[in-house]
Amino acid sequence: MIFGIMGAMPDEVDQLCAKLENVTVEPYGGVEYHQGKQVVVCCAGMGKANAAATTQVLITKFGAEKIIFSGIAGNMTSKIGIGDVVIGKTVLYHDAQLDMICQNPPFLKEYTGDPELIAAAEAACAEAGVKALVGKIATGDLFVGDSETKAAIEAKCAPDCVEMEGAAVSQIAAKNGVPCVILRAMSDNADEDGHEVLVVKKFRSWQRWWKSCKFPQNNNSQTGNAGLAVLRLCQFLVRSLVYRARVALSTAMTITPTSAKMAAHIPAMPSAPSSRHSALMPSANTMFWCTMRRVRRAMRMASAIFAG
Repeated sequence: MIFGIMGAMPDEVDQLCAKLENVTVEPYGGVEYHQGKQVVVCCAGMGKANAAATTQVLITKFGAEKIIFSGIAGNMTSKIGIGDVVIGKTVLYHDAQLDMICQNPPFLKEYTGDPELIAAAEAACAEAGVKALVGKIATGDLFVGDSETKAAIEAKCAPDCVEMEGAAVSQIAAKNGVPCVILRAMSDNADEDGHEVLVVKKFRSWQRWWKSCKFPQNNNSQTGNAGLAVLRLCQFLVRSLVYRARVALSTAMTITPTSAKMAAHIPAMPSAPSSRHSALMPSANTMFWCTMRRVRRAMRMASAIFAG
């Protein structure tokens, strides 16, 4: 029996990968698959397309016979709180035309978690002392971080939590006849406060991290110069992110009290961009995740240089 275990972000799977013994890593289709004795662990990436593609690879290439997706989600119910877990009994899309999707295999508008895997997840949560709810999970290619969007999703399908991958994983698993379960820990309440916790406060944590960095001082060493260059690139990216995020928030078409509050938490940076640049500026949330990926990539390069 081979279990495929997935997450959307590195933080959701790194601890699992660290526990594997005699592991082999195989890159395939832009994803690294960590193979242990009876398990394959991978970081699929965020969103429905990434989740669906990686699920099919786990099943077709690596022979996964059961699929477990583990990650964080926005809480949509008063039955549980932040830090608690929703185990997906029912998973569905909140941003799709369900009556059209169900015209193709597996001919379903919503997907059901495998009873055996659900029972195992409940037992594991009970043993760990974690409050768990077996309920409904809604999936869409959207970070839900405002009350209006949250209310619209609640009116449409009344889920217990909202996230970005579960239904896509469940759909492909059902299409292949593979048992599946989606596990979600509540990181926020899918509202403005959640957006501030997951996005805005990230800026300050990266700034604190940067101030604690120790730079290589050996300027006569090729390794030292290369490492310093990479670390300076990281500094540029982080500073650029903070600056551009502030501009994106301050130049929005409609400045709500919440967005104004968010902007106040982002440190001011010198000078202002031209109106042309402001008009072309992407959203702060998009810039954050894109830049974080670049920073992580640069830091991995720096680590490799220092290790060499």
